[in-house]
Amino acid sequence: MTPTTKSYLRWTLFGLLFGALLSSWLSPRMIGWYFEPPVNIGLNCRPATEWAMRKLQIAQLFGMGIGAVLTLFLRSLFRKKSPTALTSNDL
Repeated sequence: MTPTTKSYLRWTLFGLLFGALLSSWLSPRMIGWYFEPPVNIGLNCRPATEWAMRKLQIAQLFGMGIGAVLTLFLRSLFRKKSPTALTSNDL
């Protein structure tokens, strides 16, 4: 594996973890604010809880994907340009 590939992989995993942490922190608040469960909440809270957890898992998956893609984009945008090596033809 080349150093460039390792760098991109490392930054992608960092972005994935950052997106997961951010979505884990924000998703429960967003679910309560934006969504209204499509079930009647009576004495049994299980359907509402299962619905909310499915929405949380979907939000976390989207957060991880967006974090990974955004980090790859930012990494490629701000990466250091490696100097080109001189060859015998350049001398």
